[in-house]
Amino acid sequence: MAHAAIALGADTPLLTSGDLADAIEQLELGNAVLGPSDDGGFYLLGLRSRPSGALAGIPWSYARTCETTERRLSASGMSVARVRTGFDIDTMADIQKLQASGHT
Repeated sequence: MAHAAIALGADTPLLTSGDLADAIEQLELGNAVLGPSDDGGFYLLGLRSRPSGALAGIPWSYARTCETTERRLSASGMSVARVRTGFDIDTMADIQKLQASGHT
């Protein structure tokens, strides 16, 4: 059985191996890690355990999704670390932002 799990957003084109290494390092030091997205969500969630109900009812694709998730995990007694803020694609404007950045 794994001692932790990390879920990654499939819509995070600029995610690097360094980002994942940072998340693994933070997760080895604590209970949870979040990779916030610049739109208020998150592109990465790592947990050592899942407190019952801690993630229930959190609104997704909302300007405070990451903040709400962090607050819920902390309220469940978990230490929560963050890695760098990233970028994910949810809208056509996000695709245009990616193209304008020269990373396509």
